[in-house]
Amino acid sequence: MNILAFDCSLGSSSIYLLANQQEYEIYDTAFSSKSLLINIDKLLKINNLHIEDIDTIIVGKGPGSFTGIRIALSTAKTLKFLYDNHI
Repeated sequence: MNILAFDCSLGSSSIYLLANQQEYEIYDTAFSSKSLLINIDKLLKINNLHIEDIDTIIVGKGPGSFTGIRIALSTAKTLKFLYDNHI
């Protein structure tokens, strides 16, 4: 099972990937909505994975920055859209 998790509610982003029974994490203090997707893509490429290979997406819901929570939730929703449509 491949799990992608991320949290943006604290003004920074933490991205976690469990793939092939290995754990990977990126913590970005210079958070922006653009860097979240760049770092997710980095983790997937390092592990030779595509979004279609992810079984579960987990998003942190706070407490914290409302904007960060919205960014994380909309990113998860977009990734699901990409997965469903294999774009």
